[in-house]
Amino acid sequence: MGRRRVTGRFYVVMAIVAAIAFFVIRQTSSAGYRLAVVEMGAVSDTRRLQAVIVRNETVGMVDGNSTVYYLVDEGAYVAADEEIAEAYTAGYSIKEISNLEKIRKDIRAHHAEILNNIVDPELDRLNGNVARRALELKMLLNGNVDGNFANIEKQLIEAMRLRQQYLSQNRREDSRLTTLYDEEVKQVQRIVNWRQVQKADRAGVVSFYLDGREQFLSPSQIESVTAAQLRDIMSGWRPDVEQTSRQQRPAFRLVDQAPWYLLLLVRAGEIDAEDGQQFRFQLEGFPDVIHTANVQGVTPSGRDVIITLRVTDPMGPLLNQRSGWVVVSADMTGLSVPNSAIVYQYEQSGVMRYDGANGVFVPVQILTRDGSNALIRPVSEEGLWRGAQVIIH
Repeated sequence: MGRRRVTGRFYVVMAIVAAIAFFVIRQTSSAGYRLAVVEMGAVSDTRRLQAVIVRNETVGMVDGNSTVYYLVDEGAYVAADEEIAEAYTAGYSIKEISNLEKIRKDIRAHHAEILNNIVDPELDRLNGNVARRALELKMLLNGNVDGNFANIEKQLIEAMRLRQQYLSQNRREDSRLTTLYDEEVKQVQRIVNWRQVQKADRAGVVSFYLDGREQFLSPSQIESVTAAQLRDIMSGWRPDVEQTSRQQRPAFRLVDQAPWYLLLLVRAGEIDAEDGQQFRFQLEGFPDVIHTANVQGVTPSGRDVIITLRVTDPMGPLLNQRSGWVVVSADMTGLSVPNSAIVYQYEQSGVMRYDGANGVFVPVQILTRDGSNALIRPVSEEGLWRGAQVIIH
């Protein structure tokens, strides 16, 4: 029988067999392990979470019975020591204004008595100025008009000073009239002394919207906030302030634009975050505002975890927002291994690194995983590296 001739197809088949044998040898150690090579990996993880905003803000308090007039607009930036509001007791102001009205009525009556036959257009003009400024002050204090108390006060005092100066220069002094003018000046001064001016203790943004949680939610108290309290806040809870509202009440708040904080409430194990890690987030309802933040703390609270993000961007339109749903994303890098390489020892996740003879357990943090691979980070950087081999099961 003659020998069969070797064809080109034979060599092709042999090459395929050799390739399969190489793959099997690469994936199987002498001990029968199946191995995988550790690679670098990266992923963008996006979640929708509930969050609470914490700002560095101080609340301006006034007497509980005070009437407040604001000197700046909502959202205005003020410098340190700039006037924000004026407060005075409504009941007391009516009494003082009534006394001032009586004094001015007596002044007009005495004018009519002693100056009835004297025509003095300049004195009439000065008296008219005083009367107009006094009427503006009365209407402002009674809440009939809006205006700047400080400006009207200065204009009234200046009008009275000019009238007093004119009478002195024209030698029309009268002991009764002088006494009445002195009483008028003293009464105006009483009102001025009684008025309390609220000033900014530092530079910041002013807001007249207060939700009652300002003192409870401050940067210094973040570490003591619990998951249960965050849920209450998200449900609309407010601290009980009725005990103090009769004595004092909040009138405004002065807010630092940055830094501010976002408290994320997540289930334990839902997100793996570490100090310094960067996140991006967007609060629902504010589609054009995206902020960047860094993790400042990760605090377990029962079955939940509170992740504190520190934001250095100005808060802008979030000035009056306290809580809501946010879309949070983070770019994570680490080592990539098949899901089947993940094992657990005493509830610690890890992989078995192949060392040429056996497997060495390496503890890892699982950053995220999909249907086939897991993105991990070794607890010790020396324990695992790119190019190392891990046992798969």
